[in-house]
Amino acid sequence: MYPDPLHPAVVHFPIVLMVLQPIVLLGALFAVRRGAAVRTAWGIAAAVSVLLAISAFVATNTGEESGEKVEEVIGDRLLHEHEEEGELFRNLAILTAAITLVGFVKGKPGHIARHVAPVVAIALVWFGYEVGHSGGALVYEHGAASAYATPDPAAAEGGDEDEAGDEDGDDEEEDEDD
Repeated sequence: MYPDPLHPAVVHFPIVLMVLQPIVLLGALFAVRRGAAVRTAWGIAAAVSVLLAISAFVATNTGEESGEKVEEVIGDRLLHEHEEEGELFRNLAILTAAITLVGFVKGKPGHIARHVAPVVAIALVWFGYEVGHSGGALVYEHGAASAYATPDPAAAEGGDEDEAGDEDGDDEEEDEDD
């Protein structure tokens, strides 16, 4: 029922939320500055921030689950670098969510948090890019996905068929009268 490995399916959620978060935070900040209720405007921003933190947490956990199998294919160094980047991103996403939640506080602390959260969220995009880029490199440059690849039985047999599917390699049509 669940994809195996789960990590590649899950990592797209934090990437999308990471891109949306600064936009939503800036929109909420402007809405509050124009007189919108903090609970309403900032509530949407806080929800996105919390969802990002949760999805980053899930992504790092699913990555740890599949790490040993992938490590057998690509080695420890590259995988360890990606894990470290993922953990840093997760921790910064949690920090951003915490700052965003402080934005609900009345007075100066809430005001400061509402202005700091979008800045931190914009910086978080860089860290998310780095972890996404290193994960993509693991898959597309270093063959991490091959840890989960199943061999094609036809390819394993060495098949006698050429690219056109013609067993004798002759692409010309045979006369039926012969």
